[in-house]
Amino acid sequence: MLKHSFRRFGLLHSTLGIFDTSSKGYQMGIIPPCQAIPGHNPLIREDGNSSLAQSTLSNGVRVVSEVGAYPGSVFVGVTIDSGTRDETAKNSGVVHALEKTFLKTNVRTNEQINYGMIQMSGGRFNMSYNQEFIHYSGQCLSHDTYDFLQMLSDIVLDEKTVMDEEAAQWRIDEWWKLRNVNITIPKRIEELWLSTAYGYTGFGMPLSGFESNFQNIGFYAMNSFRKSYITPERMIVWGAGIENHADFVQAVTPYFDKLEPIKSKARTPSKYIGGEYKELLDSPLTHVGLSFHGLPRSNPDTNAAYVLKYVIGKKGAGLHNRAATKFGKYKGLAYLDPHHTTFQDTGNFRINFAAANDNIGEVCQGVVNEIKDLTNITQEEVDRAKNYLVKEAINKFLDPGVRVMKSVATMHQTGQLRSTANFVKDVEDVTLDRVKATAEKIFKTFPTVVTIGGNVHDVSSAEAFFAKLK
Repeated sequence: MLKHSFRRFGLLHSTLGIFDTSSKGYQMGIIPPCQAIPGHNPLIREDGNSSLAQSTLSNGVRVVSEVGAYPGSVFVGVTIDSGTRDETAKNSGVVHALEKTFLKTNVRTNEQINYGMIQMSGGRFNMSYNQEFIHYSGQCLSHDTYDFLQMLSDIVLDEKTVMDEEAAQWRIDEWWKLRNVNITIPKRIEELWLSTAYGYTGFGMPLSGFESNFQNIGFYAMNSFRKSYITPERMIVWGAGIENHADFVQAVTPYFDKLEPIKSKARTPSKYIGGEYKELLDSPLTHVGLSFHGLPRSNPDTNAAYVLKYVIGKKGAGLHNRAATKFGKYKGLAYLDPHHTTFQDTGNFRINFAAANDNIGEVCQGVVNEIKDLTNITQEEVDRAKNYLVKEAINKFLDPGVRVMKSVATMHQTGQLRSTANFVKDVEDVTLDRVKATAEKIFKTFPTVVTIGGNVHDVSSAEAFFAKLK
């Protein structure tokens, strides 16, 4: 056990720069773990229950914190209720440009100082975005929290300059070159299904912007988007691993209370259209993304749709889900992967699958048959799916930063601050009848079909799928 960590340098070092190696540097001793170290006064903090708290600053910025159950790193971030759904054909790709330059600040700090702050604190910092949200998030040691909050505010609020414009355009150009080399068919379907379902507006705007538009995204476009959508009413500053909510609010206030309470631009409600997209490629498989108009996050049956997703399950990810017991019996099926995506005012339930070119027609008919049979699921299947969903949720939200970020995103969507425990309880309350009714409601909507592969002609059209599922 390390007892002392000091070293006294003698006269030789002071005058000639030579170390006196005869001096004692460290004194070592053996202390059994069951005994207290003599002269050591440890800091003791008893574990407690984690809890969420919320406050609102004078300009409308909301502050959410989770008081940690035990000591650890501090997680801080800002979640903004804006994403690619707020882009237009003119500024498509602006959020992608912000993501490529998020560490470039210009007022109090710069990119090099920000990198140094992250490394010095032993932490991390990231910006991510999707159709609905922009997330800035970081992790640091507790004694660096104030410095991290200042860096966070600079990253979110600093104006972009012509240097940021040049960096964004160069980085996005290189990103597109790499993307065009590494793109796979499943990733291509991920890019296309929302655009096919909603058109090139709102949720249909591509996540990375139009490839031909990145050179039009300058610092003026980035600053205009920020002023229109990164406003106090759309912003929630959050922290996890916080010891005291009031202290956290006090620390946040100097950086975010100065924002003017500007009214955000009105958002056009989403409009689901449905339809189909087919692309013929030289491939041994034909990949299909079959999606339906689902439920928004505020709908009470959203959790029933999540349970339905796990009733179906993934092919190769269990022996008792329907992907194995029902869908998997069709010859040539390569994979089957259900998804349930919820947004503030809409949602989508989709089933991605692929099959050998010679079998894709038979597999499509089999998928239709098994979707119809989902109204005959049993209580045992629902209980198993609920248990699996709860386990997945708990494992996913073990990270405090991810957990609070999800709670904050749900708060943007529903207006309610809910914890992981609330979600688990909601899942446990889902009944067999609710799952059946939700399945019937979802699969009666007009579908969206995205097909890419070597035999797209044998895949049914959206109208044909709709007629078969009536």
